[in-house]
Amino acid sequence: MAAVCLESGSDADAWRRFLDDAVRFLQMYAHLTDAFILDFFVEDLWNSLPEQWRPILDSWSAETLSFFITLDQPGCDVNRCWPPGEPPPLSLLAFRASCRALSLPRRPVASPRPVAEFLQRCAPAGGPADSPAEPPAAEQWPQDAAAELTPGGGQLKLLQHVFRRHVKPKKQHELRRLARLVELTEPRLVVDLGSGRGHLSRYLAYGSRLPVVCLECNDEFVAGARKLDEELERAVSKREEYVLPARPRHSTCRITEHMDQQAFSQPGYCFCLFSL
Repeated sequence: MAAVCLESGSDADAWRRFLDDAVRFLQMYAHLTDAFILDFFVEDLWNSLPEQWRPILDSWSAETLSFFITLDQPGCDVNRCWPPGEPPPLSLLAFRASCRALSLPRRPVASPRPVAEFLQRCAPAGGPADSPAEPPAAEQWPQDAAAELTPGGGQLKLLQHVFRRHVKPKKQHELRRLARLVELTEPRLVVDLGSGRGHLSRYLAYGSRLPVVCLECNDEFVAGARKLDEELERAVSKREEYVLPARPRHSTCRITEHMDQQAFSQPGYCFCLFSL
């Protein structure tokens, strides 16, 4: 599995190859990556590790294991990780290298502008994203999280009160930034897969005024999302100047990787084509 380095300037094919590699890697180690810490004790996941990994991992101290994880960080000395002549199995080194190569960079994004530029380069000719909305050159996202919050309750300033209800500050921050990225694509239709209680879809429908279809497999979440939509509509109906857009369309639907277009045309399913 080749190492990749993806930045905002990478083309769409590079991102597709990256995602293919990431999915393949996660499927290979799903019994570990999908497990909770408790599972290592109640399901004996230790014995599901490759046999050649167990002896050396069992012999390492917490400090050695930490050093192995951060080996490529500045100041790390490979000779301090394990005794000379006793390196880890190649498969364990390959596992670590794949984790590094397939990890997304965790750097703060200063502006949504690179997203618009990326979409402009990658959109097919004639598509609706062929000329995505250009954010103002001066549009910058605050790098200090505290500056985005109200001093009293710690709520996100950029989010109107009706969209903050039942949403924790961390999710408010994620919701507003992700919604801004969706707005830049100028989509004809937004399909929210695994929409949960519809907090993001609610903002996109009522705040960004975009048509939204929500697909969620949990009936309770769908019922909860519809109830929250109704609460918001009652709250804003008191404002004479506000005209309600179409509410999000919620549907109970389970989507699997093996489902094709014909499966969506069967009763009980909703098939949506959308372009970004």
